[in-house]
Amino acid sequence: MAEHDGEHYEGGEAWADILARRSPEGRAVVEQLDRAEEAALAIQERVTLALIEKRDVTDDFCAFEAALTEVLRMRSKVYRMARQ
Repeated sequence: MAEHDGEHYEGGEAWADILARRSPEGRAVVEQLDRAEEAALAIQERVTLALIEKRDVTDDFCAFEAALTEVLRMRSKVYRMARQ
């Protein structure tokens, strides 16, 4: 789910990598981001499978939207912390 834009990378290096090197607190925040991204991917896989099987995806899709919101929140936090 990593995005390759100026908000998440500087000079070819991810803000998360910069932050993780900086401090234990930074590493903890990056680990939270990683978990949020993994959760979103898992839900995305469930939605995809449900669509293939022509099952109702309403609940999983709502969960996916919430997971993506968390990923975006965590990415913003990583970016802000790395820029400090």
